[in-house]
Amino acid sequence: GQVQGNVYLLHDEPVTPAEAIEFDKDYLQLLTQSMAHHTKVIREVAEIAWKEFAADPDVGQRLPSRLDIV
Repeated sequence: GQVQGNVYLLHDEPVTPAEAIEFDKDYLQLLTQSMAHHTKVIREVAEIAWKEFAADPDVGQRLPSRLDIV
């Protein structure tokens, strides 16, 4: 693939974890990598974001199933 450009979205409030997944399909991968980052502050922020994902009831409804991926 080729990067065509960036998309910037403006919001009047933070997006929910479910919306973050919808807007950026690679966000969970970034979050997972950040949880193992060598910098403590990045790990701590990633852990806070992960807890927000776990607490959001809409996340399970928006995650793609195995069939959606295939």
